Amino acid sequence: MNPTLRKYLSLIVLGFSGGAIYCLPYIKYVFYDAMLDVMHISNAQSGFLLSMYAFVCIFLYIPGGILADKVSSKKAIILSLLGTAAVTVIFMLTFSYPVALGVWFLFAFGSGFVFWSAILKAVRMIGTEQEQGFMYGVYYAANGAGGAITNAIALKVFDGFDNARDGMFWALLVMIAAMVVAAVLLQMLLRESSREEIAETPDSEKFHFADLGTVFRNPTIWLISLVFFCVYGVYSCASFFTPYLTDVIGFDTTTAGYLQIVRSYVVMLVAAPLGGFIAD
Repeated sequence: MNPTLRKYLSLIVLGFSGGAIYCLPYIKYVFYDAMLDVMHISNAQSGFLLSMYAFVCIFLYIPGGILADKVSSKKAIILSLLGTAAVTVIFMLTFSYPVALGVWFLFAFGSGFVFWSAILKAVRMIGTEQEQGFMYGVYYAANGAGGAITNAIALKVFDGFDNARDGMFWALLVMIAAMVVAAVLLQMLLRESSREEIAETPDSEKFHFADLGTVFRNPTIWLISLVFFCVYGVYSCASFFTPYLTDVIGFDTTTAGYLQIVRSYVVMLVAAPLGGFIAD
C-alpha cells in the first residue's frame, strides 16, 4: 500500500475508533430519555454514572500515559476497543443500574486509561513535527465522523422498535460492531514501531519519574489544564441538550437525538481540520 495512503487511512481509522468507543460512556448525550426509560432510573442516577466515570478517569490518565510510553500503541488501542465491547455486552443483557455502575467503572479503564494516551501517541508518530496540528485536525474530524455515523445508525435502529428495551439492545449492538470493525481495521493498517526503532529512541525522550516534578512546576501545564477543565465543563453541560429539546422544546426523542449528533459530532468534521490548519 502507498505509504501516504496508509498514513491517512490509519489516521482516519484512529479517529473512527475514538468516536466509536466514546459513544458508550457518553451514551446519554444522544439516548438520554431512552436510557432513563429502559433502566428505570432518575436524572440524578444518570448523571452519577457519567460523574463516576469521569472521577475514575482522573486517577487513570497519568498512569495510563506512563504505560502508553512503554507498550505498543496498536495493541493498547485494539485491546481497549475489544475490552470495552465485551463490557458493553454485560450491560445490554441486563440494563440493570447496579450492573451499569460496574460497567461505567470499567468503561473508565477501557477508554480513559491507556487508550487515550495511546491514541495521542499513535497520531503523533504518524505525522511529522511540522504537520502535528493538521494530523490532530484530521483525527478529530474522523473522530466526529465516527461518533456521528455510529450514533446515527444506532438511533435509526432504535427507532425501528416499538419497545425501547429491544431498541436499545440493538442500538448497543451497533456500537459494539463499530468498535470491533475499528479494531480489525487497525490491526491491518496501523504500523507498529520495530524493536530497532524503540531501541534507538534517545534516553532523553523516554519517561522518567523525575520528570513529573519538572512537569508539575511548569505553569504552562497548569494553564493548559485549566483550559481543558473549562472546555470539558461546557461539553459536560451539553449532555442536557437532548432532554432540553424533548422536555422544553417538545421534540420527539429521535429528532432530539439526531440534533445532538449534529451538535456533538458533525460540526467537528469542519471545525477540527480547520482548527488544525490554523494551529499549524
